Amino acid sequence: MLSGFGGGLSIRAQKGSVFFFSSIETLQKGISQSLPMAQTIDLPASIEMGRILGFSLGRGVTLPQIVGSPDEKKELFQVTGADVCDMETGSWERAIHSRGCHFVASRVIFDGSDEYLPEFLGDLVQKNGKLFLPNLFRALLSPPKLLALIKLGFSQKVARKSLANLGERVGVLLTEGSEGKNKEAIFRILRLLSLCLFFLISHPNHSYAIPVLPPPSSSGPPGTGPFLAPGNGESFPQLPIGVPSPFSFTSPTQNTVVIPLPAIGVSYNTGVTIGTIVPILSALPSGRITSILAPSITYNPYLGTQVGARYYRYYKGNLKRWHLIGLQSNSIWNFYEFHYRDLSMGDGRYILDIRLKDFKNPAARFYGLGPDSSFGNQTNYTLSEASAHVTIGANLDHQKIRAWFMERLREYGASPGVIPGMPYSGTVFPTVNGISNSPVIISHRANLTYDTRDNHLIPTTGTYARAFAELDQNETAGEVSVFDRFNAEYKTWIPQGDNDQNVLAIRGMVNLMNGPNIPFYAQSMLGGAYTLEGFGTGRFYDLDAAIFNVEERIQAFDMTMLGVTSSWQIAPFLGVGEVFHDQRELTNPSLYAINPGVGFRALVQPNVVGRLDIGYSTQAGPVEFVGIGFPF
Repeated sequence: MLSGFGGGLSIRAQKGSVFFFSSIETLQKGISQSLPMAQTIDLPASIEMGRILGFSLGRGVTLPQIVGSPDEKKELFQVTGADVCDMETGSWERAIHSRGCHFVASRVIFDGSDEYLPEFLGDLVQKNGKLFLPNLFRALLSPPKLLALIKLGFSQKVARKSLANLGERVGVLLTEGSEGKNKEAIFRILRLLSLCLFFLISHPNHSYAIPVLPPPSSSGPPGTGPFLAPGNGESFPQLPIGVPSPFSFTSPTQNTVVIPLPAIGVSYNTGVTIGTIVPILSALPSGRITSILAPSITYNPYLGTQVGARYYRYYKGNLKRWHLIGLQSNSIWNFYEFHYRDLSMGDGRYILDIRLKDFKNPAARFYGLGPDSSFGNQTNYTLSEASAHVTIGANLDHQKIRAWFMERLREYGASPGVIPGMPYSGTVFPTVNGISNSPVIISHRANLTYDTRDNHLIPTTGTYARAFAELDQNETAGEVSVFDRFNAEYKTWIPQGDNDQNVLAIRGMVNLMNGPNIPFYAQSMLGGAYTLEGFGTGRFYDLDAAIFNVEERIQAFDMTMLGVTSSWQIAPFLGVGEVFHDQRELTNPSLYAINPGVGFRALVQPNVVGRLDIGYSTQAGPVEFVGIGFPF
């Protein structure tokens, strides 16, 4: 059975009405051409199902283009006599008929015969029926097109209710007299469909243009974790079924799916990055993913052409895994990382985490130290970092509480960057600690976290709290010293609205440091897609920092496209924060930077978030960030 949205051609096909196809006819060419027809196919099973459920019967027509204007719909109705048009039913009928199976086709009318669809909508869909992500991003960045998409989403509400009603009637029909056996299958099918949008909107977000990855951790640059992760720590990544050949391969012991995707990233420091990534997913027959190999190639005007691959291996779901990343540009930029994590050692009682990393970012920024550093003193340098850490710990209270200890070695370096016309940081700030030498720091950290989130990637309720104390040894030649760091962070998510469809998200964090000879790399930093979104990464550095973020994630509408349902949010946000050299300045409100903004988010439960955030500051003006994951 196939269902979804279609366009109305006849007067009786009004928005929200449901039609079961009595026949389907396929146009081989567009409306404005010679309109040659395929043979009309009657659908007796579809007629019978429509009568049983009490819905209207009508003729359908499939053609390879979106019919958007009333004039086009009128012409198509006059030629075919069809009530409903779409772009998929004819192809599905041929495929199913060739296997000797009965076919039931139904459509909910999305736009009536007298209604318009945006002309650019056809540019968002490729010939193979999949979303064309570059054009989608261009539409999101165009205010008129963005407003048209939002209006389109709101107009979907009537059609969505009718589609839900259709689903309920079919569910009742299938579960009658079956003792509930078919109900479980129905819910499983719906859940798998909800996962499919992951493959439609996965694309990059981070300052170093590594595509198709989630938000950064506190221990490294953004975009270094696995790009496919389940919604909680105890479930395996799952492979959606129904991926068409030639991108899927099946054997008795393993399923493999190859999914070419565009890679698009936007950040203040590096601008736009474009390219492609080709995830190759291997899974057991049950659908549980065991490994992902993702070669990629991207281009950035400052960082050059970046070529490499990522490999992720999953064992105990998301509790035990490791990954290896190797990315190299034809200029200075590179990123290499090995990360092993097991949160389930000793039957879930212990934690082991090992990470080795080496990277260079030639687009890094430095403006000087302190809250009063001048935006006009913006400089560029190449940040080099090599690090290794080992973490051991324990899970307490059913993994709500985790306590662990970390040992970490880091070596930093600075050299001239690649941004044209921007001075080298070492020339403008020659006396800042860390610019003219290569600091080596050994850290010893004790960390405690409390976590009751309902979903680690798309939380709607719960609390996350963290506190750590760290002792650092500066082993740099001629500057041997000891300093300390204390950090506390609190985040909470409060559901709102009649159906808890909106979420108020709040985050507060304080970082305090004490001691001599602290290289600026190791000091507190604010600015970028995950702290103050009105600035680029690295806007403020100093010993101490405080930040407060709040955003209201308002569900605007749901959109179903190509059989995949996504929830779209509008999220006005506010970031207030600053760095300090004296802890007494924490209570001085005049020193704080204030960054308002608005975010546009696309969500697919349980594990996909795409976002376009536009922050604002009086210094930088509007600042855009495009990518994957919430800012906090």
